[in-house]
Amino acid sequence: MDREGRTLEEADLLHGETVPLADEAWDWPVVPLGEQSRDYQILHRVVAVRTLKA
Repeated sequence: MDREGRTLEEADLLHGETVPLADEAWDWPVVPLGEQSRDYQILHRVVAVRTLKA
């Protein structure tokens, strides 16, 4: 994601697997602005699910 909030690239880290609706969700700045580049940051969208069913 660039400084203006535009998505530059996306990847499906679950490779198409579906997850239930999240009870909570947040963005995790894995590589914050300035750590690797002053032009972009790398975010992961994290979800928390209280109950998983097989």
